[in-house]
Amino acid sequence: GQLGIQSIPAVIAFNKGQPADGFMGALPESQIKAFLERLVGTLGSGDEELLVEAETALSEGDAQRAGELFSQALQIDPQDVKAFGGLIRALVQLGDLEQARLALSKVPAGSENHAAIVAARAALEIAEQAASVGDLGALYKRIEANPADHEARIELAVGLNAQNRREEAADQLLESIAKDRAWNEEAARKQLLQFFEAWGAVDPDTLRARRRLSGLLFS
Repeated sequence: GQLGIQSIPAVIAFNKGQPADGFMGALPESQIKAFLERLVGTLGSGDEELLVEAETALSEGDAQRAGELFSQALQIDPQDVKAFGGLIRALVQLGDLEQARLALSKVPAGSENHAAIVAARAALEIAEQAASVGDLGALYKRIEANPADHEARIELAVGLNAQNRREEAADQLLESIAKDRAWNEEAARKQLLQFFEAWGAVDPDTLRARRRLSGLLFS
């Protein structure tokens, strides 16, 4: 309930009472084993330090460096799904969506539902949506003129997310859900869930928005 989980399977690993990692959806045994090995630091491929450094670089906005490190990890283990996911996200941050799509097409067979790939695919899809978003100022004006303009709110949320303004993006979608959850087959809720996939199951922005979503759905 505190994590705002709405569907199962949803698996969250805790370390000293705090969420450390997680994934959503059914995974094959091999991927669950890999998930557990990540938690205990036993990757077996010798690329753990590379992945940690790459993720740090990505979180600090140095997508170029992150991409290089993820590529090095893939040279060590061409089947490293986490490195594939990281490389795709780095390419998305760099704005190279074509190469991101190419990398996504090369992920190991059977890894489509791995948490790293789900997050990377969601990030790519959201970036592709953002490419067609119009002027944010114009979208704000549309919403000011008509607070029930759900299409404008969703488009604005995608644009804000592209600028890494996650809390503002979530606010727009949550406002749309509050006004009319069922609009366009729950489009705002579905967009928010895609954000969660891209941000990661235990990301602070995901947890914060998921709690607010739960409050709306069950109030």
